[in-house]
Amino acid sequence: AVAWGRRPARRYQLMRAALRTRGALRRTGRGGGVGRVRPRARAAGMDPVTPSLTRGGGNGALLEHVNLNVPDRAAAHAFYVGALGGAVHPLGTRRHQLHVNLGVSQVHAPFADTPPDGVGEAVRDLEGGSDSLREARVEDGSPYVGEAQVLAGVVRLWVRSASRSLARLRAARAQPALAGTQFAFAKDESARAGELGCPGPVVRVTCPWGNAFELVEAPEDVREALEPSAIGAHPGGGGDECLALAGLELPVRPGVARKLAAMYGDVFGMEVFEAAGLESAQAAAWSVVVGPYQRLTFVESADAPDPREYWTSRRTRGWHLCVYVRGWAE
Repeated sequence: AVAWGRRPARRYQLMRAALRTRGALRRTGRGGGVGRVRPRARAAGMDPVTPSLTRGGGNGALLEHVNLNVPDRAAAHAFYVGALGGAVHPLGTRRHQLHVNLGVSQVHAPFADTPPDGVGEAVRDLEGGSDSLREARVEDGSPYVGEAQVLAGVVRLWVRSASRSLARLRAARAQPALAGTQFAFAKDESARAGELGCPGPVVRVTCPWGNAFELVEAPEDVREALEPSAIGAHPGGGGDECLALAGLELPVRPGVARKLAAMYGDVFGMEVFEAAGLESAQAAAWSVVVGPYQRLTFVESADAPDPREYWTSRRTRGWHLCVYVRGWAE
């Protein structure tokens, strides 16, 4: 995971300059950037192809986890373990954080039930623009979570069976920890599953705090590639239903999707391609192959949140994803 400072654009420029000085960035097609950009492809009778079923040959090895802070451990456990079928990671789960294995990927859910002394003042300082984030810690070093993080986008999961996932979601309605929350789900019978090349419907799920998830039934070749026997498994097992994170779809301001994708190609050597916006085929969208059959997609939208909210809003500050890379030699 890469942490950017308060001037991410400037830091990106400095990183590019340093890498070019070392000869790390090349425009030959091996490392990324322009050489890795795919043209938009078309198939008969279909919208522009979105290669979600591209195993990928770039430097992205695995989309390993997404971090979403939560204010309530019981609700997080009921959702990620009970409703989605994940398994608790015994080493990463501690007093103030819950790590759940979703196949070979994870979700990290830091939480704190009550603020320790002094944390409330530190958080208020952060809202005023100070840099005292390190003060907002509980006694074991974990961050105090006063409000859930809500992504302006969609988190996708590969699952073994959409029908089994639906049955599990229906059973989760009875869990007391989910009562009165935003937890909801619905089967999507539209063309989404066909567009993604999947045999079953897409199941749209809302977490207790409003984050949007989509469960996509994985075809056989995806299941084979993402089995723990092929990649490796976290302690605690992968759970009953999920195979891995399929990716994230994030709305961004018009004119920046290609630039964001190019950063992943230039700096990290990942494969990038132009893709159709999944919510609107007319929207400009660029994707990054961050792992086997995993992608990070930026979809341009006039309604995208101001990126400064990442630094100024407690509802969005600090959410992150972790991507494994194959190496840095190139």
